[in-house]
Amino acid sequence: MRNLLLLASIAGLAYFTYISVTDSEGEGISLTPTQIGVADRAVADFMARYKVPALSLAWAKDGEIVLAKAYGAASIENNILATPRHLFRIASLSKPITSVMIMHLVEQGKLNLDDRIFGEGGILGQEYNTTDPNVRVLTVRHLLEHGAGSEWSNEANDPMFLNPLDTHEELIQWVLDTRRLSRAPGTSYHYSNFGYSVLGRVIEKVSDQDYDDYFQSMTSAAMLNSFTIAGNFNSGGNREVQYYSQEETSAYSIPVRRMDSHGGWSATATDMVKFLLLVDGFDSPPDILQPNSIRTMTSPNQHNANYAMGWAVNQYGNWWHMGSLPGTGSVAVRTSDNQAWAVFVNTRSLEANFEADLDGLMWRIVQGTGLR
Repeated sequence: MRNLLLLASIAGLAYFTYISVTDSEGEGISLTPTQIGVADRAVADFMARYKVPALSLAWAKDGEIVLAKAYGAASIENNILATPRHLFRIASLSKPITSVMIMHLVEQGKLNLDDRIFGEGGILGQEYNTTDPNVRVLTVRHLLEHGAGSEWSNEANDPMFLNPLDTHEELIQWVLDTRRLSRAPGTSYHYSNFGYSVLGRVIEKVSDQDYDDYFQSMTSAAMLNSFTIAGNFNSGGNREVQYYSQEETSAYSIPVRRMDSHGGWSATATDMVKFLLLVDGFDSPPDILQPNSIRTMTSPNQHNANYAMGWAVNQYGNWWHMGSLPGTGSVAVRTSDNQAWAVFVNTRSLEANFEADLDGLMWRIVQGTGLR
C-alpha cells in the first residue's frame, strides 16, 4: 500500500487526507507495476483537480477482472481509508439495472414491452387513477426510452426531488393528478427519472416481489452481494463511503431510497462490472438475458440515436451510463472489444469538465496501459 498526502477543499473546508492505493484484485491478466502506475497517476490527477475524497474503480477484459482499486478517504472525519469493498451510491447507473430487470421479466413471459401501465387493463391500473388520455396509453417501452414527455422529465422541477416525505405510491398519484402529458407518448425524448421510478413499481407488480428482491433473485448465481438500495443517512464510512457535497444541496437531504429504480442503488465498483459482464453480449461469463433481448435493450430509439432502453449507446457498439447526484458521480461502460469498467466517486464537482473527465478517466488508463 502506498500513501500520498493531498491537500483538498470541499465546500471551502480545508483538510489533509491521504490517497490510499490499495492492492489490486485482478483475477485474469496481471498488470505490470508500470501499467498500475499509469492508473495511479491518472486517478491522482483527477482527484486533485476535482477535490475528490474517495474514488473506486474496477476494470474487466475478456470477461475477467483486470484491476480493482480504491483511493482516498471513505470518511475524512473518521479517518477511514477507502477500499474496493466500500459501497458508493451509483445514482443513474440504476437505470440500466432496471432495464435489465424489465427485459428479464419479458423473457419470463410476465410482461410485454408494449403493455400499457395505467388505466383500465394497465399493469398498475388498479393502483392509480388517471383521466389523462395520454397517460392511459403509456407503455413500458415508452418509459424505457424516456418517451413520456417533458412534463415528467428532469428538465425542470423533477418530480423525484419534490414531496420528499411521500411514498412511491403517493408521489405517483400526485404526478398523475398534476402533470398531465401534453403530447402522445413515444413522440419525443425527455430524460425522465420519474418514468424509471414507475418502472420499479411495474417490476414489483408483475414479479410479486420487492424491487430489490427481484434483482437479487435474478442475479443470485453471480452473487452480487454488495448491491443494496442506498439510505438517506450518513453511514460514517464503515461499509458505505460518506458523501461530500460541493454545492448548496446536501448529499443527505435528498430522498435517495425512494429513487431506487432510477437512482437509488449502491454497490462496489467490482460488483457493478460483474453485473455488466452478465449482459454484455459476450460468451464468458454467460449472460442472464438472451441475445435478442440484449439487442432490443441496446438499440437506439427513434428520437435519440444515442440512447436505447436505459443505456447510452453509440455507433461504435459501446454501451454505458453515467450517474450524478449531490455527493455522487459514477460511470459504467461496456465496450465493443469486450472490456467493461466502473468508476465511482463520493463527490460531484460543479466544474464544467467534471463529467467528461470522469467518463474519460478509464479510457485514458486503458489506452495508457496498452491493453486496447
